[in-house]
Amino acid sequence: MFKSSGSQYCSSRPPALHTLCISLSLFLSLSHSAQEDLQDLFDYNIKTEKTTTKLLNDLVHAEEVVGQQILDLQQLRSQMAQEIESLKQEVQRRRSESQILSSELKFVLERLGDTEQEIQTLQQEVDEDTTESHRCVAQLYFKVTKVKLEVDTEPERSDDLWSLVNTEW
Repeated sequence: MFKSSGSQYCSSRPPALHTLCISLSLFLSLSHSAQEDLQDLFDYNIKTEKTTTKLLNDLVHAEEVVGQQILDLQQLRSQMAQEIESLKQEVQRRRSESQILSSELKFVLERLGDTEQEIQTLQQEVDEDTTESHRCVAQLYFKVTKVKLEVDTEPERSDDLWSLVNTEW
């Protein structure tokens, strides 16, 4: 109202009112400009507040996600530590079993060596007994067949055949 027709309205007034009227017009004009600036500042403040609120909400969400990830990693680390401990115990158990088996194997190998020695000794005894019994059988066979050959053949012929056989026993 004063802006468009302020100078016309104020010009018809006495000089003291005229100055006051122009000052008031100028004030209202400045007030309107300040009000627009204030409104712009208020709008900017609201926009900044919304942006700040969104950023804070995003930050809180990010903190929650990171916190959960940290909890998950701590749980995983704990599980892995338990698994490592379990594996250490398993390795220790297997080492103990291996030492026991190694001792048992050593004992068995020693017994096997003793048994092989016993078998060799028994084999020699059997070989000696078998050789002796073979000699007896051969001597007996020699004597029996010599008699039979001497009865059935001519004596020179019998001696020729027996000369082929080793009779040194």
